Amino acid sequence: MVAPIEFEFNRVFNNSSRISWRKGSTLAIILGIDPGSRFTGWGVVNSQSLQSTSSISRACLGHGVIVLGEKRPFQERLALLMHELQLIIEKFKPSEMAV
Repeated sequence: MVAPIEFEFNRVFNNSSRISWRKGSTLAIILGIDPGSRFTGWGVVNSQSLQSTSSISRACLGHGVIVLGEKRPFQERLALLMHELQLIIEKFKPSEMAV
């Protein structure tokens, strides 16, 4: 059985949603999640907008699939999903998220 993990949402997302790192530009790190009870897909991109040219530049920082299986009880799959997503969030430190 997977031990339950307490997710501290505010600890990870307490910074501002966009980080100004260069004059006239904004950088956002975005985590996208494709949820499922057996497989959950995820991807992380960064998006930089340049105010001077109105252009947006994007790059993939990471992606993958969390395999939860179908033989585990549903509550174990949820605990595993939360654990894996917490590791991804701690690694990439996204400023925004989309499901």
